[in-house]
Amino acid sequence: VVSVQQFVGVDLSQSMISHQRRYFLQMCEQLSSRNFDFHLLHYDGYTLPQLPREHFDLTLSMHVIYHILEDSLFHSYMSKLFARSRRFVIIHNPNRETPRSNHMRGWRFTDWVLREAPDFSLTYR
Repeated sequence: VVSVQQFVGVDLSQSMISHQRRYFLQMCEQLSSRNFDFHLLHYDGYTLPQLPREHFDLTLSMHVIYHILEDSLFHSYMSKLFARSRRFVIIHNPNRETPRSNHMRGWRFTDWVLREAPDFSLTYR
């Protein structure tokens, strides 16, 4: 069981933010937890919105990496993801290199972690 006092979500999709807002409000009601602090912020794809703090115990990336098409954007995204975390980074994404196809590209992100984030240990490869 994980105890969370604050959650900050950032997404490109306004509809996903609305969906998550409803989900969190419902969850807080079920848990009778009115003191659960959550922020759901829209990201325009260029400038990260103002976050309620600089660093987090955990950063999580779900279904994001395969939408990044360019090497420099991949490196920038990964650098920011790891720089914001004090302890853990979870990446939920296929971990294989594949060529670009329409709006998707596969990345072997564990290679990046080994090379660029030596303070973090991989627990699954």
